[in-house]
Formats: sequence, structure tokens, C-alpha cells
Amino acid sequence: MSNLGDPDFSSEESAPAPESLNGASPGSQLEDARFPTPGASWLKTYEVLSQVERAQCGPSWTATHLASRRNVVIVWVRSPDPRHDDAWDRLRACTSPSLLKPVEGRLIEDRRFEIFEDCGGVPLTEWKATNPPPSPDLLKAWLTDLADGIESLQRSGLIHGRIEPDNLHVVEDRSPPRLVMAGLESVTVFARAEAVPIATDPFYGPPESVGTPAQPGGEGLLVWDWWSVGRVFQELVLGRHILEHMLDFTMSRQSNDDREFAEKLLLEQAHGETKAGGLEAMPAIDKRVDLLLHGLLTASVDARWGLQDVRQWIQGESPAARYLIGRNERLFRWRGRAWTVPEAAEAMRTEEFWEEARRQVFDSGESDTLAHFVRSDPGMQAWAQKIDESSALAKSPALASIPAVPLRELVLAIALQRLAGGPLVHRGRAMENLYLRDLAAADKFAGTHLPFIQVLTNATVVPIIEKVDAGAARMLSDAAKLAQRALERCLKQRWMTRSATAEIMRLWTLAFDAASVSQAERQSLKDRFARSDNADIEAMFNAENNAPEEVLILAWMTPNAQQKYGFVTHEEWNGRQQAALSDRGRLLASILFWRRLRKVLRFAPILFGGLLTIALTWTLAAAVVGFAWPGMGGLPIAFLPAIAAIILRAAFPGMIQPLVIEFAPRSSPWRVWDGVARCEKELSGYAEHAMHERDLVHALSEINADLRRINSAAKPVRLPPHLAPAKTAATLSWLILACAVFLAGNRIRHTPAPFKHFADTWSSRVHTPDEAWYPPPQKEKQDFPFVHPKNPPTVIPVGHGVASEAIVLAARNKGAYLVQDYKPTDIGAPVLVQVPTDEYFGFLLYDPVARKIMDNRVIVLKDIPPRRVFISIDGRPVFVPNY
Repeated sequence: MSNLGDPDFSSEESAPAPESLNGASPGSQLEDARFPTPGASWLKTYEVLSQVERAQCGPSWTATHLASRRNVVIVWVRSPDPRHDDAWDRLRACTSPSLLKPVEGRLIEDRRFEIFEDCGGVPLTEWKATNPPPSPDLLKAWLTDLADGIESLQRSGLIHGRIEPDNLHVVEDRSPPRLVMAGLESVTVFARAEAVPIATDPFYGPPESVGTPAQPGGEGLLVWDWWSVGRVFQELVLGRHILEHMLDFTMSRQSNDDREFAEKLLLEQAHGETKAGGLEAMPAIDKRVDLLLHGLLTASVDARWGLQDVRQWIQGESPAARYLIGRNERLFRWRGRAWTVPEAAEAMRTEEFWEEARRQVFDSGESDTLAHFVRSDPGMQAWAQKIDESSALAKSPALASIPAVPLRELVLAIALQRLAGGPLVHRGRAMENLYLRDLAAADKFAGTHLPFIQVLTNATVVPIIEKVDAGAARMLSDAAKLAQRALERCLKQRWMTRSATAEIMRLWTLAFDAASVSQAERQSLKDRFARSDNADIEAMFNAENNAPEEVLILAWMTPNAQQKYGFVTHEEWNGRQQAALSDRGRLLASILFWRRLRKVLRFAPILFGGLLTIALTWTLAAAVVGFAWPGMGGLPIAFLPAIAAIILRAAFPGMIQPLVIEFAPRSSPWRVWDGVARCEKELSGYAEHAMHERDLVHALSEINADLRRINSAAKPVRLPPHLAPAKTAATLSWLILACAVFLAGNRIRHTPAPFKHFADTWSSRVHTPDEAWYPPPQKEKQDFPFVHPKNPPTVIPVGHGVASEAIVLAARNKGAYLVQDYKPTDIGAPVLVQVPTDEYFGFLLYDPVARKIMDNRVIVLKDIPPRRVFISIDGRPVFVPNY
């Protein structure tokens, strides 16, 4: 959908008659109401502004879309292309800003109109008339714009077909200004089996357009537009068309004589040796622009630059320009550019294109392959014969026993060498020692490359390779003989099996190395090892003069000398002794560790003993503490020792486990309830468990001394520590128990009638609201020492509240407690008892004589009044006790 208002882009007004493609000249019909009229509305959608006559394209009109007030261009289309509707649909899918945006198509009776957004630019013809020739930088910017537009068209299967100055608009909405392609009513679908009708114009069309109103469909049309771009840029550089430059007078595109001369230039018949591009007649220009024009104005369709070459030029590269080759000379078009046969073959034998090369070289049934190209042109038969000769190798009876896959790789390499020349190449690498060594060493290809290497070194294949690359053949022959002798010896001695593909590949890798490399490996083996436990290897190892295959075998054994072939280093014996001593030391250290741990655990059965022992111990401790501190408040105190013991026992595995890992790594982790029995179980597995601890320490000291004597840098066996964390935990458990018993006993000793106190505290009798708690009777009440003033200070409450029954009961008990030492009648006033409130300070009035709270009304004061004084609240004197 276009963004111009809300036109109906998907529907077209149609009439029963088909669209006319060959009516009378436009001038005789423009008064017809079907055509837009300047100054009038058209189709109730557009306000027509003016008519524009274009030299070769027929009339068009500028207009304004009534709903959106956007400017548009209305074009009368008279295309002879039966697939123009398809081209129009494809064009609407293009989104490049370098293309005029199509809005909608209208079929009015027998006339077709196409509407495009107006880009607001001026045709390049007008711009050129008022501006100097563009700089190379501006040409590069415009070429980038055109490349974007042409690429967008080509991705949709289209070519423009009519790029010329009138169809290129300069839009100055940026710096530098951009170039927008118009005239898009001429676009056509290039990929089709039938011929493609394209209007010919010798002034801007390519040489292949001369005398042929229709062109063969296919990718050959992709370079049509690039010729036109080259011609337009040539005109921009010169300031006029090349023909006008050559003849030095103004030419007319409507003149038959001028058109005929333009066609002669395209046919290279206009002026001596001048090519169709006419670059020979140009003055010296910028080198980069000159390269661009040579690439775009190449007469040969195959050799002319395409989109890929243009992109490379824009990026500063210098693609090959084949301007001088004949206009009818063929080149192979592949991957967006032109190639000679040797160039294409050279590219195809790289790693990047190797997989595609097989189809390109041998599949002549596909029109886009190199094989089809060389067979389609009689002048290419020599190349076709080279491919046939190479292909015949695959069917040769002499090679019938060779596996098909590696044979195909070889045949392809030979075919590409015959086409490209030079050395024999496989996947971008020449058949040299270095490549074949790398190929053999590539583990990830171990299952694929060994058969290929064996084919290369086959006695039947080497003479074939010698015909195309004698150096490679000689290298392959020598390496094959050496590797085969070494392989037979290894198989006979059972140092290798035929199924060990990776090992065979490694042997071949060394065979492709120079002899000096194997000699260096053999010397390295002698430097590292003293002997081999294998008698046959030992004899070969100690021989003064080894045969070449023996040197190769020793070099092949080097990476696995110790693991597989019994080689013993000079240091290995000392290493074995050191390992044995270390193992013995670690065993004795483990025994010592378990013995020391057992000793500590036995020291504290109240913490590390069995579950029954621990439960009885700490239950009794909790009972004693609970008896000393009865009541709900004493419960946390009663269970505090047991909780501390549980925490110590739970934390002990975390404290001891690092030592278990260090000194008994094969033992299971230490668990919470593991104890002395676990230590006994661990020790029972050692014959030395009965040794005295002093003897164990002495034996470990001797082992460490022997280790230092063998190797001064050897790490000694560490003696297990005396388990300070465990001892600390054990000591703490006894201290906790002792403290609990001592403090509880002291509490009980200072509590009168402790059993009665315990029973009273835990009595199940529940107090009623009317009852109060009374302190134990005193032998003698004290006189009330505070004087009742005649005029006590007045304190004004900030508010009142209502106390709950539970608060009243608690306040009554507290009031009784506060006045227990005095005679109730001596006080002579209610007592102020503080109770909790949400804010400020709340109080209830306690009657010391009646021994109850006077009422449940809470008196709220802003501040706590002074203590041990009388004050007046609500006109009533009250006593403030000492809380």
C-alpha cells in the first residue's frame, strides 16, 4: 500500500476491451476524457497539474493526490510486454529509496496508467545543463544510489531496460544530492524462457540491442542496465554524449541518420578501431572513473561489469575490466562476474568453491555450469576436451579398484589443473609435503583423508599425476615407499592395527615430513628416555645406524613412548620410588589422622557419643536448668545448653570434613552422627593400625627424609594436625554442661522452697479476673514514707482509652506488687499503674485498699510524671510509685 492518502491500490477500473498497445499517436488522443487534463480532477482522486513530454517515453502528467496532497506522476503505459502486469507486481515489492515508489495502476477502458510518487527532483538532463561536471566523489555517491536501485530490481527478477538522463532525477535532500531512478514503467521480467521485448535506443542501449527488438531471457540481461549507467556517466564526465563529443555537433535522438551512426558505434564500425564504448575518443580523466567506464562500457555481454563488480569498485577495489575484448567474445558468467576458463578453474579449486566445482566442471546439462559453457561455443572445444580427458580417468579400467570417493577428488583436481594450469591443487592447497602432512594430521578428517592419501600414493595413480605435476608425483612416490615399509614393520610387530586409522594417518604425516624432522624426533626420544621395556623396540632404539623406516617408526612412537611402548625415562625410576614413598606416607598419615580423631571423640562423649548418651546428658541438663528457672520464661534457658550442643555437633562435620578429604580422600564424607565407631571402622582396614602413635610419627619423618634425598623439590607428606577444632568443640561441650549445672545449682540454692516455687509456677490453676496475685506475706509492713500534700500539682490528661480485661488483670497484679511493702491504708490515694498504649503513656488507677483496679478507663498522659510523688488527675489525688 502507498502512503498517499487512501487510494485503492489493489483494484483497477477495467472495461471489457483489452488494453490497447498499438493505438494512434498520443497527440491525437490527449483530448480524450480518459486522459488526465491539466487543471482538472482525474478519477476523482488526483488533481492534474501539468503534462510532461518525454523524448522517448511518451506523455506523463504531474498531479496531486487529493486526499494526502502528495505529488505524484501519472504515466501512460504502452508496453508490448505480455508480462508487464507481472513486472508491475514485482516492482511494487521493491523498497529501495533509489526507485520512484509505485502507488497504483489503473486500466481505463483500453488505456493503462501507472502512478508513482514524485521524488521532487529534477531530471538529470536539466541538472547537467546548469551544473558543472560531477566530481569523482559525487559520481561514486550516485553510483551507490543506482547500485541500490538496480539490486532491488534484480532481486525482484526485474531490469529497468531504459536508464537514460531523462529517467534519472537529482534530489537535493542531502549532501551530496541523491539520484533516483524514474521511468519505471519500462521494467521487465528478465528470467523467462521466451524472448524479452525491450525498446531499443542506440544512444543509451548496449551493443546487443542493435537490430533485435527482443532479447533472450536469462541472467545475460543483468548487465543491460549497467551499460546504460556507463553511458550516462560518460556523458556526465564529458558534458555531452560521446557521439556529440566525437563529431563535435549536437545530435538528435529522433534523427534516423544520428540513430544509424549511434548503431555503427555500438557495432564498432563508426571510426577505425574505436570500441563500442567510445572511450578511445575521450580525454584523460580520473583513473578510478576511467576504470569504472572501462568496466561498464565493455561490449562483450559476458565481460561487462555487473552488480558485484560495481560494489567492489565502490568499496575501493579494482575489478578486472575487459574493455578491449571483442564484442562477440564469450566469457563464463559465474557468481555475478565474468571469468576466463583458467580464471574460473583457478577460483573453483579453492577451498571455498571446491564443493561447487564438481558440478561446474562435469555437469554439462545445467546451463549455468562451466562444462555447459565450454561445450556451447565451438571456439571452446579445446577446453571441453581437457574436461573429457580428465573425466575419462574415473572410468579407466586401471583405476577400477580405487574407491569412488577419493578417486572423484583426484579426478576433479586433475581436471581443474588442466584448465587452470600450474601445480596440482586440492581444496586450495598445492600437492606439497606441507599440505599432505597437514591433511594427514587433520584428526577430524581421519576417516576421509586416509583413503585419499592412499589413492594419491597408489603405484597406478602416481604416473597419472606425473603428467600434470612431476614434482608432486616424485614426492608422493618417495613418501609412499617409506610409509609402506614402516607400516608393514609396525603391523608385523603388532605395534599398530589396520583399524587404527588415526595412528596410520600420523605415520603418513611423518612420512611426508623431511628426513631431518624424523631424525630430530628420534634424538628427542633418546634425550628423554633411557630404554624401553619392549625388547624389539629396545634393540631398534639403541642401534647406532637406523634404517629410514626405523627412524620414521621411532618418530611415530615418540608421542606415546611411555604409554604404549614401554619407554622408561631417566627420571622415571626415581619417580617410581618417590611415588611409592608418597603412597606409604599418605597411608600412615591417614592412620594417624583417624587415631587422633578417635582420641578427641572419646574425650567428649556428651558431644560426640551415641544418640542415647547425648539425649540423656542434655535432657538432664535441661531438666536441672528448667527446675532452676521454672515457668514459660525459663524454657529457653532450660534448652539453651542442649541447643548449643546440637549446634556444635551439627557444625562439626563442616570443621572436620576438609581434613577427611585431605588425609582420607577415599573415605565417605563425615556425617553428623559419625563418632568413635566410624574411626574404628576406618582403622580396621589398615594392618598398621595397631602401631603406636609415636612410631607412626617417626615412620612419617623417615619417609619425608627419603623423599628429600631422592628429590629436593619433592613435596613432603604432611603430618595430620592435632585436631584443634575438634578439641575446641569437645572442650566447649564440657564447659557448657558445667556452666549450666553450676548456674542452675546456684539459682536453686538461693530460691526459698524451690520445689514449692517450681510447683506454684507451673500450677495449672487459672486466675479469674476478680482474683489478684499476692506476694508472700511479709513479717512486718513498712510505714508509708511519703507525705500527702494539701495541693498536689495537677497533670492534665491528653486523652482517655479503654483497657482490655487482660491489661486490667496485669495492671492489678503489678499494682499489688508495687505497694506490697506498705500498709494499704497509709497510702491514702489510688496508685498510678502504667499500661501499654499506642502513643504517649497510659495509666490505670489501682485501689490499694480494695486491691483492684478502680475501672478500665485508661488515662493517657503526654509525659511520665515524677516518681514517688502525689499528683492530681481529673481532680483526684493519685500516687506515682517507683516503677
